[in-house]
Amino acid sequence: MFEKKGIEKATLEIKKYFGYLFEDGFQIVASKYSYKHFGNWMIVLHSPKCGIRIYQDRGQIMVMIGPPWAPANLETLNHYYDLRLIIAFFEKHENIDYHADLQHVDLQYEKVSGQFLEYYPRIIELFNRPDFADIEKELGLLQKNILTKSFPGLFEKRP
Repeated sequence: MFEKKGIEKATLEIKKYFGYLFEDGFQIVASKYSYKHFGNWMIVLHSPKCGIRIYQDRGQIMVMIGPPWAPANLETLNHYYDLRLIIAFFEKHENIDYHADLQHVDLQYEKVSGQFLEYYPRIIELFNRPDFADIEKELGLLQKNILTKSFPGLFEKRP
């Protein structure tokens, strides 16, 4: 019962703030809600353009994007990348604060949906490039560099 109400509420919010995606042919293909884990949820949207995961984890709204061929299920995050990482890639910087953005949830939806909309054409183009395998390598390196700056020692080998 809690799961159904939780996912219905999340779906309404997604349609409210990310309505432009539904207008562009995206459909919800998977969803999950867990009242046991802080009310966390994930909704997977998919179209021939790309896959999108919008989720709430401990009160923080986040978005991940993957190419059209990325798995459209909840079991794997392979080939999905955080919106903040994609923006850093476009803007050629390594400044991402991965710490929680604890603004009111409505403000988070507005911020994230606005950022996504601003970069939407470039995101679609990026995730449909024929050389996306090379792009994935660049994204992985960028993510490692950013995490190394945010969390010094994270990738150091321990004896």
